[in-house]
Formats: sequence, C-alpha cells, structure tokens
Amino acid sequence: MTEQQTFSHSRRPPFGFWHEQSIVGNSPSRVSFGCHAYFRDGMGQSMENEQNEKRGVQSIGVGLRILEALTTADSALSLTALARASKVPSSSCHRYLTSFTKAGYVVQNAISGRYDLGPRIIQAGLAALRRADPILVALSACERLVERTGRTAQLAIWSDDGPVIVGWRMGKVPIPTNLAVGSRLPMFNSATGRAFFSYLPEVFWERFLRRENCTISVARKLASSVMDAGFASVSGDLIPGLSAIAAPLLDARGMPVAVITLLALRDEICAADSGELIAATQDASAQLGFGSKGAL
Repeated sequence: MTEQQTFSHSRRPPFGFWHEQSIVGNSPSRVSFGCHAYFRDGMGQSMENEQNEKRGVQSIGVGLRILEALTTADSALSLTALARASKVPSSSCHRYLTSFTKAGYVVQNAISGRYDLGPRIIQAGLAALRRADPILVALSACERLVERTGRTAQLAIWSDDGPVIVGWRMGKVPIPTNLAVGSRLPMFNSATGRAFFSYLPEVFWERFLRRENCTISVARKLASSVMDAGFASVSGDLIPGLSAIAAPLLDARGMPVAVITLLALRDEICAADSGELIAATQDASAQLGFGSKGAL
C-alpha cells in the first residue's frame, strides 16, 4: 500500500447502502455513509430473501386459487371463465395454466380450448382418499362435538350384523345407559341405526326388516324424514329417559362408513346440538371425499 491510498465506493446503487472511505496510511481520514430504502449489506440481503420468499408463497396461493376454481366447477372452463372464477388476471392465469398443463395437473381440450383437471391432480386426490382413515376422522369429529356441545358422543360403524359401537366420549352430564363399545344397535329403533339405513341401498334392508318386524313402507318414510332433516332422532325409543340424534359420515360413493350420535337426557337435545352435529359430519364426510368432483 502506498503512503496515501484512497478507497472510494462512490457507485451508489439506486436502492442501496453505500459508504465512501478515504484512508491515509493506515488511518481513515473520512468516512461518510448514505442510506437508501434498501440495504445492500447482510441486512439488505436478508430483506431481499424475505421479499423473494413472500413472492414465492403468494405465487403458490395464486396457483392454488386456479386449481380450486377448476375443482369446484361443474365442467371444464375457458381461460376467461377460469380467470374470473379464480380472480386472477387472464395473462397471469394463462402462464400458470401453461405450467400446470406441462406438469400434468391441468389438461386443455384441443378443440374447445377449455381447461380441466389433469391426471396428476386426480392421482393425488385418489391417494389422499386412500390414506383417509374414516375411524380417525370420525373420532376427531366426536372430540370436537363433545367440546362444542358438552353432550356425550357415540361412534358406530357398519358390520355384517348392523351398527356396532366402536367409540364413546362422555360429555359434561353423565348418561345412564348400558350401551358400551361393542354393543350392537337396532336398525330401525335407534337414531344410529336410522342414520345408517337411510343412506344405504334398500337391498341392505331386507333381513333387518324381518328381524325387527318393520315394513318397507315404514322404513321408507323414516329414511325420507332422516334425509330431509340431515339427521335421525329418537327420544326414549331405545332407552327410556334418553334422547339421541345421529348423522352419518359419507364416503366418496355416498355410502355411510360411520355414524356419530349425540346423547342427552330426554328432551334436552336442542336445535344448536343438531346444527353442530350436521356441520361436524358434513366436514368429516368432505375429508373422506364426499361431494368432491369426480367422486366415485
């Protein structure tokens, strides 16, 4: 180094943090700093990375909006309709669709030019359905129902011999009953049984009609009332002094894979309880693929 050497960083970036420094010998004689809105040192790099990350997350969100619009549509959509449904500008929407099409998540009809869900996204949906465990989904719904309503919740699944209790969650008020895990429930005289048979094809009814001495006309009326209300209810029919409401969890085929029942002392079940039950079972059914586009 010469006796006097000046280091000058005077190229000031339009959005930067710069410094100019003159050094005489080994001692700095002048140090000046200028600051812009954007920093170029370590802090600036961190801010730049954060902004890039936010842009990346936002772009994922935009892409998902486009896929969700396709998922909820009744049929394939034109670019204009898809852009409107996803609230994404047409030019941006087209760029995303080009990438999705190349990756196999979207397909475009060569004649109409309309877009629809591709094989890759259908495969992903089927994989998610295969991994969805109805019992775990139903037990989680039971837990939430007990927390929200304070009622006792019972979970039943279908067996060759009819509905069988496989789960029980006690609410705030003890319920006097001899029902327990493993108990079989009647088909037409319990809220759980009614919730099951109302969503099963009539071919499943025959042997239960004979066993429980119920006519096909009565069973059809019961099934119609259950499907209209969205839940089944009994009050003292199975166990004196107890009321129960029940609703099914439906799979992608619309078949009942489980039924959740709320129990309370007679006449204590209210409209709020039935509303919570319907909401919980509908949400659980959606997790199992019911109502999804392309359901089996």
